[in-house]
Amino acid sequence: MFVAAALAILGVPSAEAGAPRSARLTVGQTQRHLTATWTLPPGVDPQVIEIANASKTAPDGSFFQDDLEKVDVLEAGQTWYVDPEELGLGTYWVHIRTLDNNCSPVASSACLAWSNVVSLTIAIDANARPSLRLARLDTHVHEAQVTACDETDGRLTFRTTLSLSRFGEGHATRRVTYRPFTRPTYSEGERNCSPYFVPLPALFGVGRYTLTMTVTDARGAKSKPVIRKWAASG
Repeated sequence: MFVAAALAILGVPSAEAGAPRSARLTVGQTQRHLTATWTLPPGVDPQVIEIANASKTAPDGSFFQDDLEKVDVLEAGQTWYVDPEELGLGTYWVHIRTLDNNCSPVASSACLAWSNVVSLTIAIDANARPSLRLARLDTHVHEAQVTACDETDGRLTFRTTLSLSRFGEGHATRRVTYRPFTRPTYSEGERNCSPYFVPLPALFGVGRYTLTMTVTDARGAKSKPVIRKWAASG
């Protein structure tokens, strides 16, 4: 008793008090929305949930500020959480901070504790592939405006083949590969779709042209080919 009292006077938690109790956390996802549930010991309440893109924690147990994706305040007695915003592709780490109301004094930071850290990976169907639509073809400047839809954050490769049949006087084929330097800006009306201006192979002359274009994403998934034919007489 004397030792415990002396430790209390010095502000050192006694061994009898033990570490503050915390939650046991489980996470999942529904259509890229994080879902979390946890169990709470009696007298313990959740305070905040943290979602980060790295698992390292600061001395106080929280994720580092630069790695945080989101922090949300939780209510007393709450045992579940659904993130209203979609997560991007990648791996995330999640934990919650709790307050042990049986700890003394309650206002002390020693009564705060973090749950277990759980990881969640957001991926897309391995069989999914990008889609490609040809919006406009400008043969004078050798450029095509297309719309590509994919969920790999714009890391796309366009491959174009242009063939020319010179009205029975020979045949020529040119190919070009194009990788956009900038990431797309998605429109609100069409999720994960963006316009691109794709250069065409340099091929000139009269005859019948056949254009074939595909787009491949970062996983190696390839779209169905887009084919356009036209004739140039002079």
